[in-house]
Amino acid sequence: MCGYELSYLLPYKKWREGQLDIAKAVYESIINKKILLISFPTGAGKTLPVLVGALKFSLNEKYKILYLARTKNQFQAPRRELNAINKKIGGYIKYLTLYNRQDFCLINNLKKLPYEDFLRYCIYLRKNYRCDFYKKLNFFSFSDADLVYKDILYIARENKICPYELIKNISSDLNVIILTYNYIFDPQIREIFTRDFSVDFKKSIFIIDEAHNLPDVLRNILTLELKREWVYNAIREIKKFYMGRDKISIINSLKGLYNYFRSLDKYIVNKNYVAIERESLYDILPSSQSLKKTSIIIETKYEQLAIFKTSYVKKIYDFVDNFYRLPQNILYIERTHGYAVIKSSPIFFGMNVVKPILDSYSTIMMSGTLPPKEYYIALVNLDSIKDRIWELRMPSPLSSNVVIKIIKGITSRYVERSEILYRKIANYIDLIYKKSTDGVILSVFPSYNFMKNVRLYTKTSPIIIEREKSKLIDVISEAKKYRKILLYVVAGGKMVEGIEIKSDGKSIINTVIIAGLPVPEPNILLKNILEIVSLKLRDRDLAWKHVFFSPAIVKILQAIGRSIRSKRDKALVYILDERAKDRYILERLNEYGYRPEIVDDIN
Repeated sequence: MCGYELSYLLPYKKWREGQLDIAKAVYESIINKKILLISFPTGAGKTLPVLVGALKFSLNEKYKILYLARTKNQFQAPRRELNAINKKIGGYIKYLTLYNRQDFCLINNLKKLPYEDFLRYCIYLRKNYRCDFYKKLNFFSFSDADLVYKDILYIARENKICPYELIKNISSDLNVIILTYNYIFDPQIREIFTRDFSVDFKKSIFIIDEAHNLPDVLRNILTLELKREWVYNAIREIKKFYMGRDKISIINSLKGLYNYFRSLDKYIVNKNYVAIERESLYDILPSSQSLKKTSIIIETKYEQLAIFKTSYVKKIYDFVDNFYRLPQNILYIERTHGYAVIKSSPIFFGMNVVKPILDSYSTIMMSGTLPPKEYYIALVNLDSIKDRIWELRMPSPLSSNVVIKIIKGITSRYVERSEILYRKIANYIDLIYKKSTDGVILSVFPSYNFMKNVRLYTKTSPIIIEREKSKLIDVISEAKKYRKILLYVVAGGKMVEGIEIKSDGKSIINTVIIAGLPVPEPNILLKNILEIVSLKLRDRDLAWKHVFFSPAIVKILQAIGRSIRSKRDKALVYILDERAKDRYILERLNEYGYRPEIVDDIN
């Protein structure tokens, strides 16, 4: 079939405001082999027009669409829209959501293994023909276009076939694959994915959802860590399984590293991040070659004993190898559960990491809160293809439903934080709560610690406080029990990114309080990013605002997006930090259609 048009692929009666412009821009960017950055506010409906624009090209030209989401929880939106499109055009689009081998595995007792250990066991079973579900497949055809997780498992169980292998068998016939970032941007996983699914990036269109997350996700993928307990367990492994002549010297070297960790635990007791001078580790880290040799011997012994796990010696080797191979990485200590963890992180990303974007036929990077183009290009290291990059920024079609007030005379700067500040913010929140109508008053804080300090002086009740283990469904259920309630959450947390509380199709979050500008806490990574962005832009002041104010704006926009989910919704937003008067912040808010008022007090 050919000749698909945008209107033919639209599964609803009409386009929502701005959607047709997005669909056209996506199609135009693809036929011109461009990288398109789309910034369109949360809740305005980006997923549908982006898919329609991409499908118009891919269905006519037979190119595969790879829809990338940060987490599996974000698979729902593209699946919903593809189902709607299929219903409209008769189920012609074949797509599936891709999970990893362990998620698909039909051997239930393997589900609880750490992922790396699962992979080792899976390889062993396949190599030795001991998996009942792993076998050569004949061609399967399916009448259902949506090969969702449950469908794949059902078909696989009925036919006693490994679900992952089943997907590999049918992947060449798919129009769309929905998957997480790591399949494409983790170099090791990417190699397996492209081999197993015969994917050619030059004949693929990438749609990267929530693309503002991409720099942080890439950095997390490429960050390696070293833990004290690994060192302790590595010593035990060597004592038990290794008999080489250098056994004593390796153990002594690891003991020195263990003692170094104990000193770090004391050093970082009142800090979250501390930089490490690279030179300080040269005389402490064990030999990379000896660790590699020892890990191979230990893991061979493990396999002989039918123990399928990554050795602790191998974990240490991976870090040490990274340390010597990538001297440009930043080294720092991070306090985790009271203990020091040494981390090695890239500031920016090599071409091998962003290669899929460089090689793709076209890439669509969309977000409701995308940073400025020049800054984003610098962050993701797309400078070499900046001539291929187009940008589409559209104001929120619902911006007129939002009133934003910036309160003067208060700031949450780190140097200003004190009991006086926390009490003042608490008083403002209590006053806003009294003035607000029935519903949820969403109060968003820069951090958990800041929130806890303000909570001490908050008089309002009832109140729900987000905790690190809070579940969205539980918070929503609890909030709906009250006619009026105050909800305390943390900027950038799962509540602000995912919560939606409705009644009769209307949002009941009618007031949003930004209780302190959510500027990221300065750390060694941000300081180094600032230096490099400054060099690239040749403007240190602008670079500082990009690095520190831009993430704060993203979090403010995410918070606003929790309250405005449809044309029926209206919200009053208070920003309790006069730094929001900065021209950089006001201009960014204006781009989204918001026109903040600067006021002396709550009125």
